[in-house]
Amino acid sequence: MEQYDNELKTQTKDNANTMGEYEGTLADLNNMKEEYNMLLEEKRKRDEIAAIMQQKKDMQNEKMDKLIRASEYIQAHWRGLQERKIMEKARKGKKKKKKKK
Repeated sequence: MEQYDNELKTQTKDNANTMGEYEGTLADLNNMKEEYNMLLEEKRKRDEIAAIMQQKKDMQNEKMDKLIRASEYIQAHWRGLQERKIMEKARKGKKKKKKKK
């Protein structure tokens, strides 16, 4: 009977030690889960900020492209106007010379 009691005490101690290890491991696991969830939340926020920044960058690029196209359009028409004026002066100069002869 003593032997049975000793075995039972030993098993109870082992069981208590195992439960302690289990609770410690469970606490570690829960801490890791919390850290993991925090890291996921931080990553989600970083991705969200990156998406917003990319969207702003795309909008700025669109505006810049529109301004560039507008400035090219204005420059082309201005240069065309200048060339037409020069051509008109040259044409009038030739007509005057022909009439004088």
